[in-house]
Amino acid sequence: MDKPNLKIGFEFSAPYALTEQFAMLLQEMSALVRVHGIETVAYESPLLPHFNALSIDDQILRIEDLKESNTLIRDLTASGEIETYNRRLAWSMAKRRGLVVRSDIFSKMSETDIIEVWDTKGMQIFNSFELLKHLSYTLEEICAFPF
Repeated sequence: MDKPNLKIGFEFSAPYALTEQFAMLLQEMSALVRVHGIETVAYESPLLPHFNALSIDDQILRIEDLKESNTLIRDLTASGEIETYNRRLAWSMAKRRGLVVRSDIFSKMSETDIIEVWDTKGMQIFNSFELLKHLSYTLEEICAFPF
C-alpha cells in the first residue's frame, strides 16, 4: 500500500492560507481607511490574481507590510494621531527594508502630499493616505501588482 504524499497537501494549502490572509488584510485596510473618508475597493476577484502571481517570499512580505500598515492605522486612529501616519509608516517601511533616507524628508511630509515609494521590483512599499483618495486601483493592485 502506497503512503500518501503529505508534502503535496502542504504545497496546496500553504498558498491558499496566504491568499485568505491577504484578502482579510485588504478588507481590513479598506474598512480602516473608510473611517477617514477614503473609499477603496479591497479587490476585484477573491482569487487575488495579482497577489497569487507573486513568489511565496513576496507574498509573505506583502502580508507583513499590510499587517504593519493596518496596525499603525488602527493605533493612530485610536490615539487621535492619524495625521502622523505618512511619516510613521514611511519611516517604518524604510527601516524594515534597510533603506537609508535623509532625516529631513520626514519634516517636509504633510498629510496632503501624494507620496509613493517603490522597491527595485516595481512593488509599492509605501503610499500616503492622500494617494488613496485619487486612485481607482483596488488595494490588491496597489499592494501586489508590480508597476
